[in-house]
Amino acid sequence: DGVTVTPARGRIAPEGTADLSVQVSLERPLQLDTVIQLSIRGGKPIRLPITALAVVPAMEIIEPEISFQAITLGGSKTVPFTIANASAVEGTCYINLQDYPEFTLGHAERGHGDETQIDPAALQPVSVQTYLAAIGGNDGARGRVDTPVEEEEEQQSQVWKVTVQPNDQLSLALTFSPVELGEHYFEFPVKAAGGQGEVPDGLRRVVHAKALRPRLLFG
Repeated sequence: DGVTVTPARGRIAPEGTADLSVQVSLERPLQLDTVIQLSIRGGKPIRLPITALAVVPAMEIIEPEISFQAITLGGSKTVPFTIANASAVEGTCYINLQDYPEFTLGHAERGHGDETQIDPAALQPVSVQTYLAAIGGNDGARGRVDTPVEEEEEQQSQVWKVTVQPNDQLSLALTFSPVELGEHYFEFPVKAAGGQGEVPDGLRRVVHAKALRPRLLFG
């Protein structure tokens, strides 16, 4: 299970060669040791050992919390944060802000003189259907998941796919634009891809924000 060979069958001309593609897709951490057997018509089968190791990326939000403190209604504040991937494989997680419509996600602003190119694939809006399939479960995300998804729906889903390259960091920013008075105190809604909806300890962070009534000054 988890190993696919293409093409599954074919012919090789005399003195010829053929290329096979072996794809390994593992949904949980494990050591894979198996054998692919090639059946030769009229000849002896060929056994090809396959070894693969599936690991969970070591991803972590560097900041201890994401705090906005107090903001007046009608205002907006952006707080940067960094996701680090200390493993040798690409790390992917999903951030679902459907329950927090006053918050939005984006790339962090670059500092003066920073000419680093932003990878558009590192932060992408995705549909609810894609999100639920990726985390391997249902976390109460809203939206129809049984119909074709339009690009507009992805842009409005409030769900993002975040990809961090091996041994690298990704700078993101969370923006709070309050429209109602009140205080927010919640665990950052992030989940690892293929983790059955689990949140790695390194990604567990608290978001704190408070919306205040604007002060009116008369002179």
